[in-house]
Amino acid sequence: MSITLTCYAECPTSHDPPRLLDDARAVARVRHLSYVTEKACLRYIRFHGIIHPATLDASHVASFLTHLATARNVAAKTQQQAFNAVAFLCRDVLRQPVAEPIAARPVRAEAVGWEQRRSAVSPSRRRSNFGP
Repeated sequence: MSITLTCYAECPTSHDPPRLLDDARAVARVRHLSYVTEKACLRYIRFHGIIHPATLDASHVASFLTHLATARNVAAKTQQQAFNAVAFLCRDVLRQPVAEPIAARPVRAEAVGWEQRRSAVSPSRRRSNFGP
Protein backbone atom coordinates (compact mmCIF):
# COMPACT_ATOMS: atom_id res chain seq x y z
CA MET A 1 0.00 0.00 0.00
CA SER A 2 1.57 3.22 -1.11
CA ILE A 3 0.35 6.59 0.04
CA THR A 4 1.32 9.67 -1.88
CA LEU A 5 0.90 12.97 -0.12
CA THR A 6 0.42 15.71 -2.68
CA CYS A 7 -1.42 18.22 -0.55
CA TYR A 8 1.72 20.36 -0.13
CA ALA A 9 2.55 20.39 -3.84
CA GLU A 10 -0.99 21.41 -4.77
CA CYS A 11 -1.18 24.20 -2.22
CA PRO A 12 -0.44 27.49 -4.01
CA THR A 13 0.82 29.29 -0.88
CA SER A 14 3.39 26.66 0.07
CA HIS A 15 6.69 26.72 -1.78
CA ASP A 16 8.73 24.84 0.79
CA PRO A 17 8.98 21.05 0.82
CA PRO A 18 7.06 19.41 3.67
CA ARG A 19 8.80 19.22 7.00
CA LEU A 20 9.20 15.88 8.69
CA LEU A 21 6.76 16.77 11.48
CA ASP A 22 4.09 17.80 8.99
CA ASP A 23 4.71 14.71 6.90
CA ALA A 24 4.42 12.43 9.94
CA ARG A 25 1.18 14.12 11.01
CA ALA A 26 -0.30 13.81 7.52
CA VAL A 27 0.56 10.11 7.16
CA ALA A 28 -0.78 9.35 10.67
CA ARG A 29 -4.06 11.07 9.86
CA VAL A 30 -4.39 9.39 6.47
CA ARG A 31 -3.92 6.03 8.17
CA HIS A 32 -6.43 6.99 10.92
CA LEU A 33 -3.96 6.33 13.71
CA SER A 34 -4.78 7.42 17.23
CA TYR A 35 -3.84 10.88 18.40
CA VAL A 36 -1.66 9.33 21.12
CA THR A 37 0.39 7.49 18.48
CA GLU A 38 0.76 10.70 16.52
CA LYS A 39 1.92 12.60 19.62
CA ALA A 40 4.41 9.85 20.54
CA CYS A 41 5.84 9.89 17.03
CA LEU A 42 6.31 13.65 17.13
CA ARG A 43 7.78 13.46 20.64
CA TYR A 44 10.39 10.98 19.39
CA ILE A 45 11.33 13.34 16.56
CA ARG A 46 11.65 16.29 18.95
CA PHE A 47 13.52 14.22 21.57
CA HIS A 48 16.59 13.93 19.36
CA GLY A 49 16.57 17.59 18.36
CA ILE A 50 18.14 18.54 15.05
CA ILE A 51 19.30 15.00 14.22
CA HIS A 52 17.16 13.58 11.43
CA PRO A 53 15.47 10.30 12.48
CA ALA A 54 16.66 8.60 9.28
CA THR A 55 20.20 8.63 10.70
CA LEU A 56 19.25 7.18 14.09
CA ASP A 57 19.76 3.53 15.03
CA ALA A 58 18.55 1.09 17.68
CA SER A 59 20.61 2.70 20.44
CA HIS A 60 18.74 5.99 19.92
CA VAL A 61 15.40 4.19 20.11
CA ALA A 62 16.56 2.49 23.32
CA SER A 63 17.67 5.82 24.81
CA PHE A 64 14.25 7.33 24.04
CA LEU A 65 12.40 4.41 25.66
CA THR A 66 14.78 4.53 28.65
CA HIS A 67 14.09 8.25 28.99
CA LEU A 68 10.37 7.52 29.08
CA ALA A 69 10.85 4.89 31.78
CA THR A 70 13.25 6.79 34.01
CA ALA A 71 12.67 10.51 33.60
CA ARG A 72 8.99 10.47 32.68
CA ASN A 73 8.09 7.39 34.78
CA VAL A 74 5.60 5.97 32.26
CA ALA A 75 4.03 2.52 32.31
CA ALA A 76 5.14 -0.40 30.16
CA LYS A 77 2.07 -0.04 27.93
CA THR A 78 2.97 3.59 27.27
CA GLN A 79 6.48 2.52 26.32
CA GLN A 80 5.03 -0.05 23.93
CA GLN A 81 2.81 2.65 22.41
CA ALA A 82 5.86 4.87 21.96
CA PHE A 83 7.81 2.06 20.34
CA ASN A 84 4.93 1.40 17.96
CA ALA A 85 4.94 5.10 17.07
CA VAL A 86 8.68 4.93 16.32
CA ALA A 87 8.06 1.82 14.21
CA PHE A 88 5.34 3.71 12.31
CA LEU A 89 7.73 6.62 11.73
CA CYS A 90 10.47 4.36 10.38
CA ARG A 91 8.24 2.08 8.33
CA ASP A 92 5.62 4.43 6.90
CA VAL A 93 7.10 7.93 6.91
CA LEU A 94 10.82 7.34 6.40
CA ARG A 95 10.38 4.01 4.57
CA GLN A 96 13.26 2.35 6.42
CA PRO A 97 13.49 -0.88 8.39
CA VAL A 98 12.55 -0.57 12.04
CA ALA A 99 15.51 -0.40 14.41
CA GLU A 100 14.40 -2.56 17.33
CA PRO A 101 16.26 -2.21 20.60
CA ILE A 102 17.10 -5.44 22.36
CA ALA A 103 15.23 -5.43 25.65
CA ALA A 104 15.52 -8.03 28.36
CA ARG A 105 12.23 -9.57 29.34
CA PRO A 106 11.63 -9.86 33.09
CA VAL A 107 11.83 -13.37 34.48
CA ARG A 108 8.59 -14.31 36.17
CA ALA A 109 8.52 -16.39 39.31
CA GLU A 110 6.75 -19.70 39.03
CA ALA A 111 3.27 -19.74 40.47
CA VAL A 112 2.93 -21.64 43.72
CA GLY A 113 -0.29 -23.52 44.45
CA TRP A 114 -1.97 -23.67 47.82
CA GLU A 115 -0.68 -27.21 48.46
CA GLN A 116 2.91 -26.08 48.16
CA ARG A 117 2.30 -23.01 50.30
CA ARG A 118 0.65 -25.16 52.98
CA SER A 119 3.52 -27.63 53.06
CA ALA A 120 5.97 -24.76 53.35
CA VAL A 121 4.35 -23.58 56.62
CA SER A 122 5.86 -25.27 59.63
CA PRO A 123 3.65 -27.83 61.42
CA SER A 124 3.71 -25.81 64.62
CA ARG A 125 2.04 -22.89 62.87
CA ARG A 126 -0.74 -24.93 61.27
CA ARG A 127 -4.14 -24.73 62.87
CA SER A 128 -6.94 -27.15 62.48
CA ASN A 129 -10.63 -26.72 63.15
CA PHE A 130 -10.90 -30.33 64.34
CA GLY A 131 -8.17 -30.66 66.88
CA PRO A 132 -5.38 -28.99 68.80
